[in-house]
Amino acid sequence: FPIVAACNKCDIASASTHLAALREDPSLHYPTIPCCALEEWTAVKSKSGGVNAAHRQFGVEAFGVRAALSTAVSLREPTIIFVVSDHDTQHAAGAPTPASRCPPQAPDGSPWLGSAVMLIPGTTTEDAFKACCRPPYNFLDGELVRAEESTSDGKRRVMARDEILRNGSVIRFASTKKSRWQQQQQHRQTMAE
Repeated sequence: FPIVAACNKCDIASASTHLAALREDPSLHYPTIPCCALEEWTAVKSKSGGVNAAHRQFGVEAFGVRAALSTAVSLREPTIIFVVSDHDTQHAAGAPTPASRCPPQAPDGSPWLGSAVMLIPGTTTEDAFKACCRPPYNFLDGELVRAEESTSDGKRRVMARDEILRNGSVIRFASTKKSRWQQQQQHRQTMAE
């Protein structure tokens, strides 16, 4: 897990000395971000996001809880996969989402908007399927039957359930859930009876 030291009480006069000592310590191999609860509270209360006194005191751009969280997230980039309902057309399995990184090309060469799913690094095929079944994605149902990855040369490859996903993979999941047209047809038959 990414670790960031969020150093509170940086509005105290001796804080800059202590923060400098922490940053120079060779055993501390993770970033240190100065924070000040009073400054954060004041900024929230006044709804200002500008440079405050603590920013000027330390001469740093990264300051506060939001900066600490942003730094932690940037230490470990997420794995983004693209889930399709069909490899040939590359139609999105869920609602199209803007692909921010590694967007594959559509078959006609145009930019492609698909179901981009953001996952933690080290996610397996089965974990990715489960993530697609839950909010905020929530566009798959049922149990995983099969997962196919579209390789860079256009071929399809069956994926193992415990296979760790690569960033930018284009994947099609098959599940036990009936497709929408089957559900609609079954509903019509039930209503006719």
